Amino acid sequence: MIEGSDEGGSEQASTYASASIEGRWVLESWKENGASIDVEVGVNTVSEPWIEFTQTFEGVRASFVSADGTGTAGTFVGSTGCGAIRETGYEFSAGFLVLDEAVVGTVGCDPDVAGRVLLAMLWNTSDGIEVIMAGDRMEWFGSNIEGIVYPVVFRRDGVSRTGVVSSATAPRAGEAPTIQVYEVDGVEVVTATHLEELPETAVDVEFTTTVVDSGDGPELCIGGSDASLPPQCAGPVVVGLDMTGWSEELNGVRWGERTVVVTWPPVGGVVELIAQSEPVLWESDYPPGELPAECVAAESAAGAGPINDYARTIGESNGGLYLANDGTVVLQVVGDPAPHRGALAEFGGACVISVSRSATEQLSIQDAIVPRLAGVPQLAGIYAAGPGPGGRLEVQVPVADRETTQAIARLVDDPTAIRVVGIGAVRR
Repeated sequence: MIEGSDEGGSEQASTYASASIEGRWVLESWKENGASIDVEVGVNTVSEPWIEFTQTFEGVRASFVSADGTGTAGTFVGSTGCGAIRETGYEFSAGFLVLDEAVVGTVGCDPDVAGRVLLAMLWNTSDGIEVIMAGDRMEWFGSNIEGIVYPVVFRRDGVSRTGVVSSATAPRAGEAPTIQVYEVDGVEVVTATHLEELPETAVDVEFTTTVVDSGDGPELCIGGSDASLPPQCAGPVVVGLDMTGWSEELNGVRWGERTVVVTWPPVGGVVELIAQSEPVLWESDYPPGELPAECVAAESAAGAGPINDYARTIGESNGGLYLANDGTVVLQVVGDPAPHRGALAEFGGACVISVSRSATEQLSIQDAIVPRLAGVPQLAGIYAAGPGPGGRLEVQVPVADRETTQAIARLVDDPTAIRVVGIGAVRR
């Protein structure tokens, strides 16, 4: 978060009065109960909510909030992710956005969570929305669903998401690691690697991630970053990493996206730089979200909303949902999937597969294992867990080598109930 922005950030807002709000913006995240929530298609929205400003007036205008002689005005349209936001007028000056009227015109469906957050901000516009802009991102401060002031974050359409770049990235296309699936003590392990075998202990690891230097050295945001301006995160400090030439700076904080090869594990919270480069996308599908074979040719036209609604009605048969690599929403069920496919046929059909554990069982395993992950030294305090493909709890870790996987396997009664996914690519 920008310093002081929890109270609205008025001093910082005036700094960006000249930044252009014109164009199309995509909703990226919002903050709720102190935590940053990413917009995820198929999870909390049908498609990404967006807004677009078309400028028709520039300069002094009596109605401008600041009356400082600068500003733009024009029309505003958008989408909640499932329905249209009707056109209305806007004025923007000195970090304040005012709409001509409350924007409530959605059509076609009820907005999902991300859409409701956006609409809640737009509905409370009588005093204007405070806007902080930096580069191709902006934060809005207004009222959320409960009437509490908090930021939502947008990025310009076409600009990459703030935070950890997909783990499907590499320094050079020709040097891309391969995605391998292993079995270690009953645990399925999925990791990107440059090696033929899964090593006992990884020594050198490649990450593509956001790097943030708040004054204590460049930190690798491999556990995710706060989608604020500037971003914040906590991760190992990289000794020897120079951020000159590829990073941005705001309020004394420097950040940027980079692919780095570093020593592992951290020693005293520090890793050493071995190599670095600009981020380049890996060109391989990542198995954690693969499309099940039985759904390759199936009709899967039902959207995330109907599938989510249906899943909530089937009780312990619900095995959880996930988004496949091709964007298909996969519904996992305990028992015969045929009746569920039939029930969803009226919505256009859905990918439904059978798994052995319900979502409730997966969450029970999660509740038991997460507090114990803090005691695994190889994780350096960085991990995440949640229901995943195959009806297993997916545990994401910085590096998935044998030593780390075996330490995690000892935390559960049934190792086949979990899957370990490595964020970094093992090099040595």
